[in-house]
Amino acid sequence: MRRTLGVGDYLGEISVIDGKPRSSSVEAVGKLQTFMIHPSALQSLITEQPKLAAQLLLVLCSRLREAERRN
Repeated sequence: MRRTLGVGDYLGEISVIDGKPRSSSVEAVGKLQTFMIHPSALQSLITEQPKLAAQLLLVLCSRLREAERRN
């Protein structure tokens, strides 16, 4: 399934969290700027910023439900 991402969207968080190979790929159709975060930095942010952790969980749940619908 293809999805279009926009400003502020992110991907690759699953691999950063669990340290396993990524579960998706990305192809840019225009100019973009990327930002990479080291797993230990994300872990610190999740610990220090509970609102960020909650938002991340909501996005992961949404993506899981989307994957279940496709199957």
